Amino acid sequence: MNSIKTVLLLGLMSGILLFGGEAIGFAAQLIELARCLLLLFATQQIGGFAEAIGSAASIGFRLPLRGSSAHIVIGLANAV
Repeated sequence: MNSIKTVLLLGLMSGILLFGGEAIGFAAQLIELARCLLLLFATQQIGGFAEAIGSAASIGFRLPLRGSSAHIVIGLANAV
């Protein structure tokens, strides 16, 4: 009788641990999904910013790239 209780208790404990492990795995997958979506959003924002800089820089006149990146500043000032 005592061994049956022990087996049932061990079965219950292993079920709880298995469920806990599954819950932790699911939470890890949700965190990974959120991380990927955040990275995608950040990449999209950086791409939009780079596109705005590139199109604004082509509006004004350009200085040679040797000295500095003043052509971007002048192009942005002209765009605004």
